[in-house]
Amino acid sequence: MVQADHPAVRAAAARLRAGHPDDTGFARAAFEFVRDEVRHSFDAGDPRVTVSAAEVLEHRVGLCYAKSHLLAALLRAQGVPAGLCYQRLATGGGGFVVHGLVAVHLDGRWHRQDPRGNKPGVDAQFSLDVPRLAFTLDPAAGERDYEPVHAAPDPGVVAALRATTDVLSLRTAGLPSTTATDAAAERELTDLIRGSAWMTRVLAAVRDARVPDAWTGAGALRDLVWGPRYGSGFDPGRVRDVDVAFFDPADLSPGNEDRVTERLRRRLPGVPWEAKNQTAVHTWYAATFGGGPVAPLTSIRDAIGTWPETATAVVVRLRDDDGIEVCAPFGLADLLDGVWRRNPRSVTAERSRARLARHDPGTRWPGVTVFAP
Repeated sequence: MVQADHPAVRAAAARLRAGHPDDTGFARAAFEFVRDEVRHSFDAGDPRVTVSAAEVLEHRVGLCYAKSHLLAALLRAQGVPAGLCYQRLATGGGGFVVHGLVAVHLDGRWHRQDPRGNKPGVDAQFSLDVPRLAFTLDPAAGERDYEPVHAAPDPGVVAALRATTDVLSLRTAGLPSTTATDAAAERELTDLIRGSAWMTRVLAAVRDARVPDAWTGAGALRDLVWGPRYGSGFDPGRVRDVDVAFFDPADLSPGNEDRVTERLRRRLPGVPWEAKNQTAVHTWYAATFGGGPVAPLTSIRDAIGTWPETATAVVVRLRDDDGIEVCAPFGLADLLDGVWRRNPRSVTAERSRARLARHDPGTRWPGVTVFAP
C-alpha cells in the first residue's frame, strides 16, 4: 500500500524534493501536496476506490487512510522516515470511526501530520511543534490517539476499502471502528476474563440481575490482569470491591444504588459488591471530593472516562449470548501493560498522590510502571 518504490511515486517525490533540499521543507511540501492536490473522497463526492499510494496519486482522490498511504510513500521515497498512525473519533451516534494520519520522523522524534484535506471547520497544517490536526479529540466522548506508529496500514482499514466498489457507501456504514491493535487487546482481555471462573460468575450475576445499562470493572479487572502478570497471582478474596457502574436516569436516589447492591448480593453472595448509578454522580460528587458543581454524566462511557486512573477506566459486561463487551475510553494498553497513570480529566495531582500512597501499587504489583503525578 505504501509504495515508496513505485515509479510514479518516486517521480512525484523527486519533483517535490527539487525545490526543497532540506528534509523539513520537503516534508512540508509533500504534506501540502497531498492535503491540497488530492481531494478527500467525501468532500469531492467521488465514489472511486483508491487504496495504494500509486492509485491515490493517479486519481488524485482518496479517504484519509489512502491519502496517508501516499504521503508516507512520498516521504520514504526521498529517505524521510514516515509511518502510519490512527485516531478514534466519535460519530455522534454512540459509535466510532478510525481516522488515518501520518507520522514523520524529523529532529529526532515523530510528528503527527493530518493530510485529510481542509474545508470549513477543518484546518490541518504541517507542524513540528504542537500538532495541528484536522480534529480536536474529545476524551469524554471516547475519542483518542492510538499511540503506535506503524510501518504498514492497519489490516482492517485495507479490508474495508477493498471490500467496496463505491467508497461513498462507507460514509454511512463500513468505515473501520477499531484498529487491529484494539481488537487484539480486547481479545486478550476477554480471554483473561473467560479464564477466571470467579469473574465469569460475577459478570453473569450482573447481567442476570437486569440492572439498567450495568457494567463491571475498575479494581476487580485490574486485579485480575495485574495479579498474575505483575504480582503474586489473582486471589478473588483480596478484591476490595466489585464496582458495578449502571446508568438509570429514572431514579437518582441513593436508595436505588442500595437496592441494586442488595439485589446483586442475593444473586451472588460473598462478593464485595458496590453499585453506583453514574447518572446520579453530579448530585454528590462535590460534597464528597470538593470543588464546584459538576455536570451530569451523559453515558457510561462518559462516566468511565472520569475514573481516577487510566488502567482502571475499563468496564465490561456479559451479553445475553455470552459475548463480552468492553468499554475503555482510554484504551486497554495501560491495563494490559501494567501502567499506573493519573487520569487528568477529573483527578487533581494532590488527590492522585493520595491514591497512590493508599494503594501502593509498586509493592502490591512490583512489575507495574508507576507514573507519579
